[in-house]
Amino acid sequence: MNKNKKGNGMREVHVSEFKKNEVELLIKLFNDYETIVLVDLTALPSPQLQVMRSKLKKDNVLIRVTKKRLIRKALDGSKKKGLENFTPFLDEVMPALIFSKQNSFKLSKFLRKNKSKVPAKPGQIAPRDLVINAGPTPFAPGPMIGELGSLGIKAAVEQGKIAIKKDTVIVKKDAVISAKVADLLVKLGMKPMEIGLNLVVA
Repeated sequence: MNKNKKGNGMREVHVSEFKKNEVELLIKLFNDYETIVLVDLTALPSPQLQVMRSKLKKDNVLIRVTKKRLIRKALDGSKKKGLENFTPFLDEVMPALIFSKQNSFKLSKFLRKNKSKVPAKPGQIAPRDLVINAGPTPFAPGPMIGELGSLGIKAAVEQGKIAIKKDTVIVKKDAVISAKVADLLVKLGMKPMEIGLNLVVA
């Protein structure tokens, strides 16, 4: 029993030491780098994050993923002006910090350019009006016409294939994407979502 208590105590000391060192490192990075960016990792798969790490490293840009509480402590402990603007955004994101000597506009452009388009998943929010454009589809006549019709999409058979007769908004911007709509978008090869490092504040 005593050994367990001792072991628990040692773990607590170790964790506290790690947190202290992490906060000190963040404060040092705040002081050493001109450009500091808070990004949101929400919905970003781990492999994509690793790719971004590699690309940023080539330009001597550092990305640091750590806990919100430690970021707050580091922000409070740093004397660098402007960092107080980061605090209100921390509750709304899964945070990571990017440290760079580059101009913030150049870094922002890089982050936008390196986003990947991916299919929509049920329950996600549409980033814009999602439109099914008029024109031919790869689908042969069959149940697909009924599926399109149930989503308010007018279709007919033309030259042995289903054709959509009219541009149709199937999900409005900021509306939730249903499973039925997500399935149709995949069948049509549409990738309306983007994943990447979302810049929150710099």
